[in-house]
Amino acid sequence: MIHVYAVSYLNLFITVPMTLLYFMTLVIVALIINFPIRYLVLPTVYKLLSFIDQDYNLEIERAICYLSNAAPPLVFSFGIELIPGMKSNLVVMIHNIANAVIILTLALFFMASLDFFYMFYRQRAQSRVRSIKSLIQIAKIILFFITAILILALLMNQSPVMLLSGFGAMAALFILVFQDTLLSFVAGVQLSSTDMIRVGDWIEIPKLGANGDVIDIALHTVTVQNFDKTLTTVPIRNLVTDSFKNWRGMREIGARRIKRSLYIDQTSIRFLKRTDLRQLLRYSYVKEYIANQRNIERDRDLIDCDFKSLINMSIFRAYATDYLKNHIDINKDMLILVREMDSGGVGGFPIEVYCFTNTVNWNEYESIQSDIFDHLYSVIPDFGLRLFQPIIQL
Repeated sequence: MIHVYAVSYLNLFITVPMTLLYFMTLVIVALIINFPIRYLVLPTVYKLLSFIDQDYNLEIERAICYLSNAAPPLVFSFGIELIPGMKSNLVVMIHNIANAVIILTLALFFMASLDFFYMFYRQRAQSRVRSIKSLIQIAKIILFFITAILILALLMNQSPVMLLSGFGAMAALFILVFQDTLLSFVAGVQLSSTDMIRVGDWIEIPKLGANGDVIDIALHTVTVQNFDKTLTTVPIRNLVTDSFKNWRGMREIGARRIKRSLYIDQTSIRFLKRTDLRQLLRYSYVKEYIANQRNIERDRDLIDCDFKSLINMSIFRAYATDYLKNHIDINKDMLILVREMDSGGVGGFPIEVYCFTNTVNWNEYESIQSDIFDHLYSVIPDFGLRLFQPIIQL
């Protein structure tokens, strides 16, 4: 009897240290195997990336690190069953935990790979037409959901199918929780399919105070960098439900509109006299207009030496129109118009200049517009006209 107890204690004394020794050996192997995999795979991947003009990249390094981190739990998953003296329930628990860590690291690897793919896609010209950031974010959400289901199933030692069947009753709750995400995704698909907005577009949303270039289109929001360098974050659903102005058409045509008025004093509008005509005939644009008017009068048998049918405002409009048609920076293929407008009770008689420049560059556009109005302001007195000057009562 004493001999039997002695043998049992001796076996326990020998088995426990041997189990610990095997376990520690497994731990050391798992830790060591991480480094050669990382430093062997990483140079190989960079060599392959060199064929597509890609050098060092942080996203690739992160992805390889996550992939190499799957090696230690993989060693535990296969090696734990080879250790003698381990209890079966403990082996199952360590095996499930190791598999859960493997799934987590692989999920992180795929997420980092998606980030690299998005970064690589942004380097292409097509990315300015079609943004895939919202699709990348949706893929990450789906991947996160699948990873969570698999990890929970492993830790609970249950089948993922059984776990998903239990979530069927919670579908309504999930729809409520992810309501904004689902609506934003649908809005993003609508924006992308109809090509309503692209990265780089200049948009205006007065309701939200946004006026600038689109720099990012994400799953839930569109980021607009205003011209004062501030950022406005617009919910992507607002671009579908509310109206906004997109200036992309202007940039594609290559012409930008000038629509601005001169305010003339009504009391300065009058018929012209011969002395006025002598002064105005030095403008080549005016000569042609007056000759046409004389032909019209001759056809109507209205040969009046005073030319009382000529009004200084009419001649000024004709001069401004011909000046714009001969301006080197004005687009001749688009509408050129100088017209009288309703004052709207604000005072002064508005003469609107409506035309398009040959450039969409902001600095050049403002310079062309300023030069045109500087010239028109300077010649107004030659036509006997005066600018409207509001009377300010102190």
